[in-house]
Formats: sequence, structure tokens, C-alpha cells
Amino acid sequence: MENAIYNPNGKAESDLPIIYGFNNGGSPGFFSGVLIAADGKTLGGHLCSHEDRHAHRQ
Repeated sequence: MENAIYNPNGKAESDLPIIYGFNNGGSPGFFSGVLIAADGKTLGGHLCSHEDRHAHRQ
């Protein structure tokens, strides 16, 4: 599988931070997920109705 890359400044791929996705849990109908870059910057979050919506990809 090819990696998805957002690189608006044209940096070398090796200079980009790794992005980690976490399922923060919750309760049925209200699960929380978050994306965090290796440099500590929070990139986004997601609320959804089921944990299966937090896809796991490597």
C-alpha cells in the first residue's frame, strides 16, 4: 500500500513527521479518534458512531 502524503511545502519525504492515529474510546454512538504528528502537533479529530470507523492502516 502506498503512503498518503500531504506536503504543501515540497519537503523531502524523509523530513516529514510520522502521523499517528489513536482511537480514544468513548461509548456506543460517540467514539473519538485523533491524529497527531511525531513533532507533537495535533492534526485533527473524528467523532463517530462505531469503533470500526477508525480504520487501521500501516
